[in-house]
Amino acid sequence: DQWTRVLEIATRRMQDSASTTRRAAMQLVRTLIELHPFGPALQGSGDELTKADHLLREVATRLQKLQQEEAREAVRQAEEVLEKNGQDDETEENSLMSNATKRLKKKTVTEQTITKEVEMCLAEDDEQADAAEERKRQRKALKRMQDCYTQRLQFVELLDAAEARLRSLLTSKTVSDVTEAISVVVELRLRNVPAAARAFDQ
Repeated sequence: DQWTRVLEIATRRMQDSASTTRRAAMQLVRTLIELHPFGPALQGSGDELTKADHLLREVATRLQKLQQEEAREAVRQAEEVLEKNGQDDETEENSLMSNATKRLKKKTVTEQTITKEVEMCLAEDDEQADAAEERKRQRKALKRMQDCYTQRLQFVELLDAAEARLRSLLTSKTVSDVTEAISVVVELRLRNVPAAARAFDQ
């Protein structure tokens, strides 16, 4: 988030009354444009903004879906706890059965039943853990993408907003203003930002 914050400060300082400050601000803006971490495409208002808007809405939709899945999982687990408590009550009642009746069950069958039940329980736990871990991974990736594109959008909007300042600096009577403004416009032109196209035409 420091990229957009620094760019905002630098574009404001492009209007400073001191020429050395304006020059340093434009050099910083050019460096930020050159080294920004938001991917190769940086096309300003239009395609870039439309793409970012659609992507952010898609991310928000998927995050909402994950929340709904987690809510359903929480309800399911609560129902399992209630059901287990009911089964425990039944088990306590069944414990009143005579020992003679229990001994009628074959040992091998009992062992097989217990083993199978344990394996099924472990498999179910692994599946639930995998599903929870996958949701956690997806949430983390979606949050990272949301943050990246939100900052990318702010970065582009700040560049678009700086167009008027750049155009005024191109007509400045101070040589350093014109020289640095040209350097910024050329860098913007390389990135196909619409603001640069208008400044370049000027």
